[in-house]
Amino acid sequence: MDRYQQCGAAGVTIGKHVAIGAGSVVTTDLPDNSVAVGSPARVIQQF
Repeated sequence: MDRYQQCGAAGVTIGKHVAIGAGSVVTTDLPDNSVAVGSPARVIQQF
């Protein structure tokens, strides 16, 4: 996981092999093998 300038809420689970866009704010759980971006972050691709 890329951890540059992202923010996450307490209790949020980030799956394995997840890419998070710079400046994204993670407010919900992210599934394994996904790409999430935005504020709030949303999954844009799963692989």
